[in-house]
Amino acid sequence: MRRRRTLAGPVSFEGVGLHYGQPARVVVSPYEGQGYLFVCGDERSPVEGLQLESGERGTALVFPGGGRVQTVEHLCAALRGLELDDVIVTFDGPEPPVLDGGAVLYGRRLMEIGIVEKDAACEACSVTVPIIIESGDRLVAALPAENFRLSYVIDYDHPLIGTRRLSLAMTPAAFMAQIAPARTFCLERDLEAIKARGLAQGGTLENAVVVGDKGVLNPDGLRYDDEYVRHKILDFLGDLALLGRPLRGHFLAIAAGHDLHQALVERIRPFVLKGRID
Repeated sequence: MRRRRTLAGPVSFEGVGLHYGQPARVVVSPYEGQGYLFVCGDERSPVEGLQLESGERGTALVFPGGGRVQTVEHLCAALRGLELDDVIVTFDGPEPPVLDGGAVLYGRRLMEIGIVEKDAACEACSVTVPIIIESGDRLVAALPAENFRLSYVIDYDHPLIGTRRLSLAMTPAAFMAQIAPARTFCLERDLEAIKARGLAQGGTLENAVVVGDKGVLNPDGLRYDDEYVRHKILDFLGDLALLGRPLRGHFLAIAAGHDLHQALVERIRPFVLKGRID
């Protein structure tokens, strides 16, 4: 059993938000308490006191007093991917900065400031019986396993994406090398409709992959041949991070999205405090 982990000092991130395109700043600080404490304006809440919403193309945190922060999944993926257990996250803006569109810049800065162990032991919340949620041909599941594994299958009606699948045992090293650099993406044919809804206002070819009919529009191409499914794992990890506990189990998603990720989180939440998902 490992010890609980926090940061050696605070680290701030600045930029623009992906969807609203507004200036955004977030500070991640050490926390002497346990878990994730989120701060938005005058409101402070542990993660278990927040409502989760599947917003437009992302996950939102809603505070008891009405504060709301959108598109938190990339930052939260970095926290859980690096096995940070106890931090304070302070938002200044309607969403965190998009940075490069993945989580690798979050991860690098958090590692640079330093991750330190506390005296308290950290016990993972274990899946002991299968939990399956289906919606048509879409599915999410939590299955018993000896480690923390994420598997994802995507199926896009696009010749450059199609059906992709990936399964990884998640460790900090695997996260930084295999998942964190994978950027958010969209289809060029959907972009006009997305922007018409007031979204992707901060999106550029420097922080998002845009897939055209004949190839990606990004001059440097893809970071991985299967960057799309890797980013879906990143999103899934970020949503599972909102349980506020390390996990032991095999978490599977097929053609899912933030709505099903959150449905699984809500199903699991009541079991987190007792440390067994059964």
